[in-house]
Amino acid sequence: MTAFFHTVFVLIYRLLISISSLGGNVKAKKWIDGRKNWKSSLTSLYRENSTPVIWMHVASVGEFEQGLPVLEQLQKRLPAHRFLITFFSPSGYEQKAKFIKRADVTYLPLDTPWNAQTFLDIVQPSMALFVKYEFWYNHLAECKKRKIPTLLFSAKFIPEQWFFKPLLRPFAQKYLDTFFTIGVQDDFSMVLLEDLGLKRVFVAFDTRYDRVMLIKENNVYLPILDHFRQGKKRILVAGSTYAADETLLKKIWDLELLDGMVIVPHEVNPERIEHIESIFEGQVLRSSGLVEQAEAASKTKILVIDQYGMLSKAYRFGTLSYVGGGFNRGIHNVLEAAVYGKPVVFGPKHSRFVEAERLIEAGGAISIDSAEDFMEWMIDKAEHDDQLTKMGHQASMHIQLHTGGTQRVLLEISKILAIS
Repeated sequence: MTAFFHTVFVLIYRLLISISSLGGNVKAKKWIDGRKNWKSSLTSLYRENSTPVIWMHVASVGEFEQGLPVLEQLQKRLPAHRFLITFFSPSGYEQKAKFIKRADVTYLPLDTPWNAQTFLDIVQPSMALFVKYEFWYNHLAECKKRKIPTLLFSAKFIPEQWFFKPLLRPFAQKYLDTFFTIGVQDDFSMVLLEDLGLKRVFVAFDTRYDRVMLIKENNVYLPILDHFRQGKKRILVAGSTYAADETLLKKIWDLELLDGMVIVPHEVNPERIEHIESIFEGQVLRSSGLVEQAEAASKTKILVIDQYGMLSKAYRFGTLSYVGGGFNRGIHNVLEAAVYGKPVVFGPKHSRFVEAERLIEAGGAISIDSAEDFMEWMIDKAEHDDQLTKMGHQASMHIQLHTGGTQRVLLEISKILAIS
């Protein structure tokens, strides 16, 4: 019964995506086109494969970044294995596929029983890893049927999720029991799952903490931003911004308390960049136009990053950070900013993000409800750079205290591989 209802839901979703694609939705079209000929593509890759395969599935960019520390460590520890990464989202696939080393990359086929059977017939993984919120019942059930161990890690559960609704609990238990084991971010998540009747659960923390630490330690040099910060005392780096965030940032800029501002929009496309340029009325320069212009970059006051892949490194160059999305559906990755030891500011929609709540409690971040809140906070801190320094230190310490999730996940994987 669970399989039937899930498959019906998936097919309806597929129909809606198709309609959206025909209506001109570019992302929906990429979602459809990316899954064309998946059988023949995978067959050509794995037709003569005799190497054990570990399959990792992620939804999009954020989940891939979350899974990357585990993937990289597995590649080092299991050099005789082959790795397959599947994405659900076109944005994740397009941004990350070309940068993934020593692994095959494709889209996850539509989650139907027949697709799951064909996919596993072709790939024949020895183990499957899922990151955070990826619950594809038919693929998981087929793995369980074939005794392929599956592990979900960096998962976070809250009482408001459908799994814990009284009438749906029997379905939820069967749904989640398709996993061989589940690694959760905190004790509360483990209690929720154990109350649901699940026994193979362990606390593994959140591997994103390890990921941002690795990015920081790699210390990638970005010449444009290095030139930009020359002679500037106070720089705000704003990442993953939407239109509402940029309107707020304009008000902050008009206070004249900043020497420079770096804006990295959530979507890097001509329309979004032009929108930012219109708000700041000729004060903005694009990063792509300053690659070889050190002097121009240093004189620029507002820099817009119109290239993908720079945000997680860009936060290093600010004195404080703003993370966008808090005035839309929800904030983006606050850990990328906090790891550099700079104060972090974000909007009110963060209650679903435990890492943001913890960062506020640690004293490394603040949440604002409006542009006026942010303006008052900036004015208050204008003469107190020591307070900003203290906040930054607390943000950095918070990150260091929560690393170690990758090693916990790897230990569990080692145990599973030893008995499977």
